[in-house]
Amino acid sequence: MSAEHDLVVVGGNAGGLSAAVFARECGVQRVTILEPGTALGFPDVVGPHRLEVGYGESVSAIDADGDVLVVTTAHRSYRTRAVLVAERTARTASNVASGAGISPVRSSINRPSNCVRPVTPALR
Repeated sequence: MSAEHDLVVVGGNAGGLSAAVFARECGVQRVTILEPGTALGFPDVVGPHRLEVGYGESVSAIDADGDVLVVTTAHRSYRTRAVLVAERTARTASNVASGAGISPVRSSINRPSNCVRPVTPALR
């Protein structure tokens, strides 16, 4: 089965919204934000950038199914080509610090060359 989303962003905070908007500006078509709460950091950016939002969507698992990633919540499963986790909780912070539960995933999104921005030494 194919992906129904190009990018799923977990977390509707400023970082998640920025990534979602940047992806749309770079030509990624089907971008969905999964927000575990009932509000986004900056809800005014959703409409102009044609972002889909799932409120009350706490992610319980992210699994690979061939070339597609499956993001599972209590409400449904999202089949996507790429996932960006922008939600920071005590659990995700401890997993990142220890490396537990984190595995590299290769994205199948082709990005235009004009959307690649170098990281400056000040941002490292």
